[in-house]
Amino acid sequence: MAASLPIICTRTFGACDLVIEGVNGFIVESENVTELVYVMRKLATSSPLRQSMSRASKLRFEEIFSADRMMQSLNKLYTSLSTIQI
Repeated sequence: MAASLPIICTRTFGACDLVIEGVNGFIVESENVTELVYVMRKLATSSPLRQSMSRASKLRFEEIFSADRMMQSLNKLYTSLSTIQI
């Protein structure tokens, strides 16, 4: 995502949370070689699709992992932890 590339992943914890099917990449079933080959060919043969997904990947990365976003998340976590009584 940070490299502005479309993503192809399997249904694993974490990866599926980052990929929006058909927008910034594809999610294929684990060990489904036919499906993997299909989406790889689809990306290889469609420059507009690659470009669109590349832009979407970069935007999604910036939404989730920008320095500001990470600082907001850490601040929220630390604030919530500071209210816990021991």
